Amino acid sequence: MLAMAANGLVDGLPLDTVERAVVTNAMTATLITQAFLPVSVKNQGNIFSIEVGQRLILCFTVGKNLIYGLVRGLRVDLKGTGVPITKI
Repeated sequence: MLAMAANGLVDGLPLDTVERAVVTNAMTATLITQAFLPVSVKNQGNIFSIEVGQRLILCFTVGKNLIYGLVRGLRVDLKGTGVPITKI
């Protein structure tokens, strides 16, 4: 999955950088999910959520929480479809 990170302390990051990173990470996860979800449901495929390192960067943390919420929502929405959600 594509992602964007912004390095630095919160008080030193320009808001447009924070916004761009958060929107990029949120939209990437959402668009990829929308693209592959119909095929996964049809073929009872597996959806993987792969976590990468723990970094305390504001944009990254916000993006990870958004993806965590997306995966939790998918688990509820896909219950009974035979499509497992696997968190790695």
